Amino acid sequence: MHYSSNPAQCHRITKGSNTNFYYSFLSLPSEKRKAIYSIYALCRYLDDVVDKSDSKLEASENLLKWTSEIINMYEGRPL
Repeated sequence: MHYSSNPAQCHRITKGSNTNFYYSFLSLPSEKRKAIYSIYALCRYLDDVVDKSDSKLEASENLLKWTSEIINMYEGRPL
């Protein structure tokens, strides 16, 4: 699995999610809509990381890696 923050890919993920989120985001201004698509796509990806893990331990380890990466990003030290 690979996460991409590419706006077009995030749009496709959000639109293809078969939820009402996509339609509710349409009322947002373009820049905010693109940002929320990216956040939504990341959440979907992280959900898949857990769902597709072979064990709870693997899921926890994968989420811990992402948690560390997000913390580092906010601290100005992206991996």
